[in-house]
Amino acid sequence: MVPKLEFDAALSFAGEDRKIVEEIAFELKKRNLKIFYDEFYQVTIWGKDLSKYFEEAYAKNTKFVIIFISKHYPLKDWTNFEFEIARGEAKQRKEEFILPIRLDDTPLFGLKPTVGYLDYKEGKEKIIDIIEKKLKTSKSFTENQIRNKRNIHISKELELQMLQFWTLKSKTRWQQLIKEKLPDKKQTPFQYGAWYVAYSIIGNFEPLSLKNLLEILEKIELEGSSWPPWKISPIAEFRPHPYEEHIESWLYGLDEDPRHSDFWRASPKGKMFLLQGYFEDSSSEIKPGSTFDITFPIHRITECLLHSYRFTKKLSPDSREIAFSITWEGLKNRKIAHVHLDAIASPFIPHTAHQDSITSNLIINITNKSQKLIEILMKLFSPLCEIFEFYQLAFDEVKEEVSSVLKSNT
Repeated sequence: MVPKLEFDAALSFAGEDRKIVEEIAFELKKRNLKIFYDEFYQVTIWGKDLSKYFEEAYAKNTKFVIIFISKHYPLKDWTNFEFEIARGEAKQRKEEFILPIRLDDTPLFGLKPTVGYLDYKEGKEKIIDIIEKKLKTSKSFTENQIRNKRNIHISKELELQMLQFWTLKSKTRWQQLIKEKLPDKKQTPFQYGAWYVAYSIIGNFEPLSLKNLLEILEKIELEGSSWPPWKISPIAEFRPHPYEEHIESWLYGLDEDPRHSDFWRASPKGKMFLLQGYFEDSSSEIKPGSTFDITFPIHRITECLLHSYRFTKKLSPDSREIAFSITWEGLKNRKIAHVHLDAIASPFIPHTAHQDSITSNLIINITNKSQKLIEILMKLFSPLCEIFEFYQLAFDEVKEEVSSVLKSNT
């Protein structure tokens, strides 16, 4: 049996909208509804790991999640985290789970435009009445509302959600550095786009000290790569350094080429993040922002996968899975091509991207890496290829790049 849920609804909102949400929360509480509103549970959550607590409060411990959408909501780390948790849980429910209330007309990426919502312009009292009716007349929560093998699905969804939260925080840190050091966006090596990869080790292990973490990263650096992922520069100015309980490095200035202006972060809890520009945007032979080389990313992501295997072996030898995520941005209107020595090696393949970004997520079993690398890469690159007008990635092309990387790093 599924245990009785703790909350009728959990409220997700940006801090700037607290006054509105607080009035609604207190009124719902007066009407004998059990609402997760952070200030009602200050004693409970004091000292807890909030990321873990919220994984349950905005998922399996509540009948519904009510999100208050405003211009502030998409910009906050915690609201993005809460929304991703709720989205993951919504996939497991057969009935509606996320209940949106619009405080303004801001769109929310990830929320289908066809989902019914309440408009705050209708008035606070009417909104509260509708919420009360919805919560009190909703069907009881039973096992029939959950997919088979729910716990397995949920745990994997949460691992990917936690990885997305780590990615968001890392990208926010990078944007902070860009703002501080390169206020003129035209100066950045990423003005035409960038791609970033993140992974996290799934398992129980003791977090490392930052000193030990750096020592491990130095040991597992790929020796066969001319510019390895998570590169550790020997030059003092670009050496990795501690920042807010993590290690980070930005190589911009060591080489202003987009492909060599890496920003990366490492967590003692087994999480890694790497951001790079597109090397084809630095070519004198190719107009920046016009081309997407399909060959080099396969090579680079293969190196990233090998890095993740090595890191897992050092940090948590008993772990068998990693969560892995890649995002490509600045894709719109680019055409796929094969680039060699900074020039287009073959004519343009008539496939153009019509959207600006795409993310690919995967839980990877690492027990048989050599056999599965090609299969993993095919899965990771499938969403990317689809947005280029259903471009079909050749198996032999992937096999050739994997063989090249393995040959250089064995």
